[in-house]
Amino acid sequence: MRPFIFCLFLFSFFYPSLHAQKTASINGSVVDEEGQPLIAATVVLLHLPDSSFSSYGLTNDAGKFQLSAKRDSTYLLQISYLGYRAYSKTLLLATDTLLGVVKMEAANTLLDGVEVTAEHLPVQMKGDTLSFNSAAFNVRTHDDVGSLLKQLPGLEIDPNGVITMNGKKVTEILVDGKTFFGDNAQAALKNLSADAIKNIDITDTQKNKQGVETTEDEKTIDLKLKESAKTGLIGNVELGYGYTLPPRVVKNLPAELGNHRYKGVVSLNYFNPKFRTTLFGNINNVNESGQIDPVGDMRGASNNLRPGIIRSITSGMNMNIFASEKTELGLTYYYNNSLTTIERNSYRESVLPNNEYIRNSIEQNLSYPQMHFLFASIKHQIDSSQQISFRCRTRYQIGGNKRSINEETLGSNDSLENRLNQAYVSESMRFSIAPSLNYQKEFQKKGRELVVNIASDFTFNNNDSENNSLTELYNDNGVLKVVDTLQQEQIGMGDKQNYNGNITFREPIGTSNKLYFKLLGGIKNEQNDQTAYDIMGQQRIENTAFSDAYWRHYNYQELNITFKRKVEAYQLNIGLGVKRSALEGVVASASSPVIQAFYFPTGNFRFRYYISKSKKITLTYRTRFSEPQLQQLQPIINNQNPLVLRIGNPDLQPEYHHNIRIRLDWWEQLTFTNFYTSLNFNLTQNTIIQAQTFDENLRAIYQPINDGLTYRAGIHFGYNTIFKKLQMKVALRGGASLNQRPLMLNGILTEQLNHDYNASLTLSNKKKKIVDILATAKLVVGNALYANNSELNVSYINHSYAAKVRVTIAKKWNLTSNFEYKIYTNTGYGDAIAVPIWTAGINRTFLKDNVLKIELMGENLLNEALQVNRYNQDGVISEHQSILLGRYVMLKIKYQIKN
Repeated sequence: MRPFIFCLFLFSFFYPSLHAQKTASINGSVVDEEGQPLIAATVVLLHLPDSSFSSYGLTNDAGKFQLSAKRDSTYLLQISYLGYRAYSKTLLLATDTLLGVVKMEAANTLLDGVEVTAEHLPVQMKGDTLSFNSAAFNVRTHDDVGSLLKQLPGLEIDPNGVITMNGKKVTEILVDGKTFFGDNAQAALKNLSADAIKNIDITDTQKNKQGVETTEDEKTIDLKLKESAKTGLIGNVELGYGYTLPPRVVKNLPAELGNHRYKGVVSLNYFNPKFRTTLFGNINNVNESGQIDPVGDMRGASNNLRPGIIRSITSGMNMNIFASEKTELGLTYYYNNSLTTIERNSYRESVLPNNEYIRNSIEQNLSYPQMHFLFASIKHQIDSSQQISFRCRTRYQIGGNKRSINEETLGSNDSLENRLNQAYVSESMRFSIAPSLNYQKEFQKKGRELVVNIASDFTFNNNDSENNSLTELYNDNGVLKVVDTLQQEQIGMGDKQNYNGNITFREPIGTSNKLYFKLLGGIKNEQNDQTAYDIMGQQRIENTAFSDAYWRHYNYQELNITFKRKVEAYQLNIGLGVKRSALEGVVASASSPVIQAFYFPTGNFRFRYYISKSKKITLTYRTRFSEPQLQQLQPIINNQNPLVLRIGNPDLQPEYHHNIRIRLDWWEQLTFTNFYTSLNFNLTQNTIIQAQTFDENLRAIYQPINDGLTYRAGIHFGYNTIFKKLQMKVALRGGASLNQRPLMLNGILTEQLNHDYNASLTLSNKKKKIVDILATAKLVVGNALYANNSELNVSYINHSYAAKVRVTIAKKWNLTSNFEYKIYTNTGYGDAIAVPIWTAGINRTFLKDNVLKIELMGENLLNEALQVNRYNQDGVISEHQSILLGRYVMLKIKYQIKN
């Protein structure tokens, strides 16, 4: 298997080098009429006679550029810059060429701000906006927007759908400058076809969703539609059927999760200047959830790498109505119904003051949640200086879970301490509604602004569970001494009301300075009742030890004053404030209430120095205050696992965080190279940790307490570039972290120190018309050190390799292969584990514009049905080995609807 991986990496490395021997470069510099360098001018080589894109780039801070293209060919060189006449020159690129200095002429006949462009602009800087032309990239008929974005220099999409540009998170995706799919930043990636996009504009996010200027390093993507896609119907329909090979035999498995595999997807978009609507649906049992997360994450990229077998049904719609130039309405609804079965083996190694114990378990889990989600918004511009917006999220969720566990605990010398057999069933309901109102007012004085936000959140939930378990306790000689039987029903009810608001006033001081006054406040009321009944035959007898009620009232007020200065050389933010919080808690079984009040100073500092227009260094300091969660406060015993009891602590105090970060950003336009590195340090006071108490049979009780300081430090870096002669895109990531955290074990305070390291390398070819290659290698090293006993220290190494290849034959045929090889060393069950996952397929397109695609594909062809996840926290090293979907073959048909 390793020779196969090595061959894939060799192919990924040396395939582009075959082209490097046939390329030549052209170098030069661009200046204005006074000889000053023009930064970020667009330079493009068009292959003649068809004027197709061959190479492109931007000039760097010195005005220099460098392009590479196939030698012995004729090209049209075009240079453009906003406010200047376009420069063109025809040349034969027979060898490396030095063009010299190109002096641009100002377009004096045009008004300032009017864009002067060349005939073709694959990339362009428009002020602070970096704009890419989709025609410069390989876009196939059935690609979604995500496939297009992955080709952009410096842009990455991780397996969870998180998008970053040069290491900065993309928090908003617009379509033609307007909201699409409510707050969901990733939905556009799956519901729009790549060939409907004309341009991709990337800029710094100026304001957060509350309308306040943000200082976070975040990005916004604006997808500009082609004229043909702005009016009419576009979308796609996909159907697939397959079968598991060889068939699996699993007892008590629902028919929907059997050996028959199926998939159906529909996505229809209708656009016109006044109205946009999207209808979507997804039904499958191949582990693609297709779910849209209410907070804005689109899931569905994963399939075989998700544990268990999942049947998912998702349907919904999105609507945007532009009632007038001043009023915009939005509505998003979706329904999700999932059925999931998971088989999992777990290994937990826990630290005691002087030794350790091991807990092994085998779990089978069946869950069946359903959710309705509705998001509505209205945005209205009252006049040129005022706007108001209303948003409301509503969610209704019901479902249940059935779980069976066989678990045992081994003490020192592998002596059997306890054993658990459990069947646990629960049913739950949750309803929430969260309306919010935003008002923004710009005053006559330029820069003076008022922003007001008012929000509320109401949540109601109940849960009914039945716990049937048999616990066996053994003496030091491994002889059974106690058998404890539990048959218990627990009924829980809770509700929460949350009200909060903030007012921000901005006052300009001169042309470069601003002063911000911000007042925040909130009230939170929570109630949680739990009643437990022991089942004895036909009788239900209330168990007062596990029955109780808890009420909490929490309120806070905060005042911040921030000074901001922005000049050409640097930006400076300094903020100071104070926060007051008060907590009142009442426990039904307690004689006196819990009353707490705290005052904390708050502050922030941010200094950004511009080394040049494309290079900067940023120093940031901020404080953060976090109150305990309701589950941590309520003194109600949670005995879902009779071997691990959890109970809250109503005397908990808030945590107080200090964070310092230094970040360097270095962007070289000449080669589209980006390098960033950041150093972070976080200190937490009043740290909330889990105090762990073990009895003689290693049954554990966990309770949160405040204890001492916790610190976390880390360094991370990223490097993206394009090797133009090799036509290769390179991304390198890495980092190291250090985390010290106190532990309380049987009343003895000790410390755990984790130091972890990670690195990844991704290579992909730039020219993807015929061959598309992506190769990735990742390494993770974890270490846990314990202050009082070095013999308990733990370390492990995980490394993985992946290669994706697509080859297009005769324009219509495509061969695809996706191979991933994961290796886990020092596993809890002994030897290292190697898991190879291989997917391959062949497809052909038909009809005009290739709108019909038929594909035969095989998933997990090696039938390696195992996934390993590891965690290391609070003195517990956890390892979960889950069963994957397994091998299946599927025939799929996909049809694209074009306007």
